[in-house]
Amino acid sequence: MTDQDKKSLRFFLKEMEDKRATYEKVKSEWAEPTHVHLAASAQACAVDSLIESFVERFSEDLGYDKRLDGGE
Repeated sequence: MTDQDKKSLRFFLKEMEDKRATYEKVKSEWAEPTHVHLAASAQACAVDSLIESFVERFSEDLGYDKRLDGGE
C-alpha cells in the first residue's frame, strides 16, 4: 500500500467520523423521537458499522488497533 493510499484511507475515515458526529448532534437536538431523530439514529448506526468494518479491514495497513475501543 502506497503512502497516497494510506493518506486517502485516513481521509475517508476522518470524513466518516465527522458524519457520525453530525448525526449524533442532530439526534441530541431533537429531544422527542421524531422522524428526524430516528433517521439520524439509523444513519449514525450505519456509519458506525462502516467505520468498524473499515478499521477491521485496514487496521494493519494504517497502524490502528482493530478494536475501536482499544480494549481487549
